[in-house]
Amino acid sequence: MIIANPIYHIVFLRLMEHERAAKFFLSTIINQEIESLERRPYDPLPTFKEISFRAACIDYIVSIKTDGGQIKKILAKIWMVKEQFDSVCFRSYLTERKEQEAPNHEKVILPTTWIYVLGFTLPEVETACAHIAEQYRDMINQSIVEENNFIKRLPYDTYLIQAPRITDRYTTRLDKLLSIFEQNNFLADTEIIKEYEHEIDDEEIKIIADMLYYTGVASKVRKEIENEHEAHRTINEMMKNKLGPLWKKIEEQQKMIDEKQKMIDEKQKMIDEKQKMIDEKEKVLAERYKEAT
Repeated sequence: MIIANPIYHIVFLRLMEHERAAKFFLSTIINQEIESLERRPYDPLPTFKEISFRAACIDYIVSIKTDGGQIKKILAKIWMVKEQFDSVCFRSYLTERKEQEAPNHEKVILPTTWIYVLGFTLPEVETACAHIAEQYRDMINQSIVEENNFIKRLPYDTYLIQAPRITDRYTTRLDKLLSIFEQNNFLADTEIIKEYEHEIDDEEIKIIADMLYYTGVASKVRKEIENEHEAHRTINEMMKNKLGPLWKKIEEQQKMIDEKQKMIDEKQKMIDEKQKMIDEKEKVLAERYKEAT
């Protein structure tokens, strides 16, 4: 089956505008039952620190049904970032995101869940799908991973999906959703359309695959995707030629910061261990004093 590559913003936004597809995407990622969605306006061209990078963002007010049968609301911010113009810039962007104000200018701030679908990989995150909350969890292998400095700076309740790290697994509900974003089996160098080789055994995946099929074969939409591809290519060249030396300098500075932070973390670990020893000694002394009296 031929489908359009959902890593392209035009394709992704069309997919997420379909309520059933959006519900399946969100409920699978956050692993909770969704009662309803309310889509908010999105800005397809956000800017970070005067450096524009092409991204697609779509927000939902999500009503979640809890285990106790109650309804709670969260703000889900879904970002699609296809290109990595600079790892340091984007990593800094991720770690500086703040919770947004609730709709209708209300003063109540909804709990915010951040979901990033990336068309590139982050060296600090080695799994195709990760959840950062109280702990850093590999959602593919269902394991807790040791946090690094980058992970520690991410906003609470962040999900990271890295399309290039998605494998051909097709077992769990999450696997089946991620299979749509696999970056393999392309039919041309532009990577606009690809062959979807999995045997579909899920109704929601069939709906999504059918949507992506019609998106991929419609000539008008194909032209829009081709225009987006050319825009990405042009901007990449511009960024590489004009800002290359700047990126190198920033990366060197970030490396120094990370090394200093590592030293601080190691010193803090030593302090914590010494404090633990002191606490244990004080506990022993207190018990001995109690026995003596």
